[in-house]
Formats: sequence, C-alpha cells, structure tokens
Amino acid sequence: MQYNIARLLTQRTGTGITHYDLAHEMGDAALVFWELANDPRRIVFRSHDLRDFFGLTEPDAPHICESLESGALRLLATYRDLRDVAASCKQKMGKHGVELGNLIAEAVAAHRFMRAIPISERVLWQRYEDMYDNVEAAVSEVAVALDLSIDEALIREVAAACSINAAMEVTSTLKQQIVDSMRRLRMTNPQWAVELRQRQREESWVMFDPDTMLHHNHISPTRGVPGTWSTVLSDDEIAGLYEQHSDWLREYGYLDGTPIAHVGVAS
Repeated sequence: MQYNIARLLTQRTGTGITHYDLAHEMGDAALVFWELANDPRRIVFRSHDLRDFFGLTEPDAPHICESLESGALRLLATYRDLRDVAASCKQKMGKHGVELGNLIAEAVAAHRFMRAIPISERVLWQRYEDMYDNVEAAVSEVAVALDLSIDEALIREVAAACSINAAMEVTSTLKQQIVDSMRRLRMTNPQWAVELRQRQREESWVMFDPDTMLHHNHISPTRGVPGTWSTVLSDDEIAGLYEQHSDWLREYGYLDGTPIAHVGVAS
C-alpha cells in the first residue's frame, strides 16, 4: 500500500517517476544509489530489504545518512504484526516450519537494521494496521514526508486507488490472465501445462502487475484484515513466534490484549 501511495502521489503531482526495482536492472547496488542521488527527479522505488537494495552492511553508512540529512533520500517503511506476516506467508507461499521461521527472522532483521539508521526522524514509519483503518490519513502522512502540498480531493483519489477493493480488482485481473494462459497451454501442450502448474506451486511463482507491483495472490481471502493469524497459524507456529520474537511483538505493541494462554507460550 505504501509504495502505491508514494507512486501515485509522485505521478499525480508530476514530481518524479516510479520504478520499483532499479537494483535488478542496474546490477550494482552502489551504482543504483548514486544514480538515484544524482538524478534531479524524484524516483520512487520499492524494496523489501534496504540492505540488499543498497548493498549495506551497516545502518550508519555515511552516504545514506548524508543523503537523508540533505533530503536527497527519503525512506518510507511499514511494519505489521509478525503473526499476520507469518499467516500471510503460510497462506500465499505455502511456508511451514523452519522455512516459515527463517522468513520471519529475516524480516525482523531487515526491520531492526532500518530502525538503527541514525537519522531516524528522516524515515516515515507507518503501522499497517493504522493504514488499513484509515487510508486517507496514511496518504496525508506520505505527502508530508515527501514535501508535497496536496488537496483533499487528491487525498481521496489516491486513498481510493490504494484501497483493498481497488487492489482486489488488480489481483482478480491477474488471476484471470493466469487461468486464460493455462487454458491455452493445456490445449496446445497438456503435459507441459501440468508440469508448469506443479512448478508454480512448488516454487511459489507469482504474476505481478507492472504498475502497482501487486501479485496475483497479494490479497488474502480475509482481505488483509489484521488479526487473522489466530485462525491460520497452528499452536506450534504461534509458540515458535513467541519463543523467537516476543520481544519484538511486545516492543511494537502487538501483545496488548493477546490471550494469556498465548502469551504464556513464550515464557
């Protein structure tokens, strides 16, 4: 959601361009950074892990801090309940056990790395649950972070375009494209269609929309509603999360109101 808010605000105000993954195109993380820093336009990019995108090993890298200080670089980040993150990975990617635990551990490491950037006031952190409850407020916060002066009409327009309903329209189109492609393939090469479908399941292949970067299974059956982990994760998976990440969950307020029986698993 946050990427698309920034993308649309940039496009609607004519203040820059968007490109979700410059790193993969350019190959070298250092070159990516300097390409961005020396471009007079605002370039909006998307990354799940800032360490990979800029090839960082330390959060206080001078070139990052200096660019944040000067305003040449703006960082926007979201975080959400790790239990819901785990539930999403389980539903969409079929991850379980150790593999699921490793994914969550890596997500926590990436989050803590970014939190450790010294000039933290230059980073806009938005809590997913707050964005979900009030998309218009989230749009306003991003606009302020990007120094954009926008009116209420644009706020409402961008919020509507980034709503769950709008996202579901995109993902439904992608799903239909997959269905149509597989139908044509079954008609011309049924054996390859079976093998391709199997590989898709085993390797968690996804189809992306090039504008929004939403993938075909981006929206869960529960429409992204916070708190669905309680009906998706097993008792063992919940216990594993509390054992490894109860400090993180408590630090960011996600253990407030959690049933005592669940909290006790981590003790």
